[in-house]
Amino acid sequence: MKTITSIILIMMLFSCHKKQTDGNQNTLNNNFQEACTCEEAMKTDSVIFATHVRLEKKANQNILVFRCASVVTGTASVSNINGNDAYCEAIYDIQCTSSAGKSLELSSGFKYFTDEMKSQSLFFEDLKSHGNNYFEFELGRDRKISSISKLNIK
Repeated sequence: MKTITSIILIMMLFSCHKKQTDGNQNTLNNNFQEACTCEEAMKTDSVIFATHVRLEKKANQNILVFRCASVVTGTASVSNINGNDAYCEAIYDIQCTSSAGKSLELSSGFKYFTDEMKSQSLFFEDLKSHGNNYFEFELGRDRKISSISKLNIK
């Protein structure tokens, strides 16, 4: 039953598409997607989805330059054929990616997560080796990036 519910949820998630209404749309993987823009004022405790992330160093500050993305998230319950070993898995649907870059300062004590908490040095290695990953940034009270989660998009 859980498997059927998961399949129905996934089918509903990917079956809805908007029609292309004008020529001002980006093409990604041969699918038409709407043009996106970042929030004008990123506030404390904001959550930002980003891709094409790169690091710039300016006056003892680490600045992340990135493109914003609009991502719809969901959760699916996954189990084996007998219904055992059930676990939850995140599902991500990329709605659009901005063409303009945005930048934010990286906090010196930021936390980096994949499936579990990892070291900061692993984040910098991931940036060098895989520039097109999708990440979720969380801003702290000082409006610096305090937490980074790598999204597992298949």
